Amino acid sequence: MITKFFQILMPVFICCIVVNAEEYGTILRHGEFKIGDDLLCYHDGQLFTGQTLVSEEDEDVEGPRSGKVTLTNWKDGWQDGEKTVYYSSQRVRRYAVVHFKSGIREGVTKYWREDGTIDWVVDYSNGMKNGWSTTYHQNGRIKAKSFYSSDLLNGPVIKWDENGKLLSYYIYSEGDRVQVVHEEARLQTDENLSE
Repeated sequence: MITKFFQILMPVFICCIVVNAEEYGTILRHGEFKIGDDLLCYHDGQLFTGQTLVSEEDEDVEGPRSGKVTLTNWKDGWQDGEKTVYYSSQRVRRYAVVHFKSGIREGVTKYWREDGTIDWVVDYSNGMKNGWSTTYHQNGRIKAKSFYSSDLLNGPVIKWDENGKLLSYYIYSEGDRVQVVHEEARLQTDENLSE
């Protein structure tokens, strides 16, 4: 488990981390860092490559959960690879997994609820939503499915209730709703739409 956390003191933050090497496979470097132009580097300007572990306190939450813990991979000062955010509760569960390439979101991003059920999955390309965005009801059924192109809704936007009954079906073009499709005209359950 984590023995010390990364403390953020903006704009300069100090790395004071030791993690369980069995759990994370890495012991993080110690030293002082700074953020400049969205890059993570040492005070001498050398770009950081490695992992950071940041503990964020959530003052609005009462009870055992007191925020989130973020494990981020860096290459040459940029977020690169997987960034995983965990709920910091007694049982560690993922909150989000985000992928970066040279500081830009790239690939599938997933979010989970604190109980471990999937909440949202979205495709990114060049830092923008490109492809399907899917949200889920607590019971695991699809709640909504939307298609994006360059961060704009561009295609179907479909919503279902918790039992899989179609609630709405719209067609978008470059962010504008251009057509309403009635329930009887298309999908009746979320099972007809491939992931």
